[in-house]
Amino acid sequence: QTRALLAFTDLVLLDIKAIDDGAHRNLTGASNQGVQAFFELCDTLQKKVIVRHVLIPTLNDDELSLSLFEAYVTKFRCVERIEILPYHTHGAQKWSALGKTYPLAGIPPMDNAFAKQIERRFNDILKHRDLTPREYKHSSLHLKK
Repeated sequence: QTRALLAFTDLVLLDIKAIDDGAHRNLTGASNQGVQAFFELCDTLQKKVIVRHVLIPTLNDDELSLSLFEAYVTKFRCVERIEILPYHTHGAQKWSALGKTYPLAGIPPMDNAFAKQIERRFNDILKHRDLTPREYKHSSLHLKK
């Protein structure tokens, strides 16, 4: 069914919560294996994908998490661009209205400037992923990390 639907799809917006399955389970309550399988299928079928990722302070904004995300996502040829969405607390009131505990209570909103910086970093890598090692060395990209 998914392949049939993708036959009529020009662009996929793919939200990736976490690369590590354990971190994904902690954040969403579910495995990310389905998301990863779908991503691989999009790549196989050469479907254009925009990857979206919410950056959450203390959960996935450390260098290890960012490097894992970068290494995983930028290897897919189907990725047109990456959008980094800064975490905000607007959803907390909805949880409260439902009488539920907000699972991200106490986490401050993400700094928008930092999120934009990370988005530029990832998209620069996408833009330059076809450079030869020599071209890369002479570009400014290797100096940005």
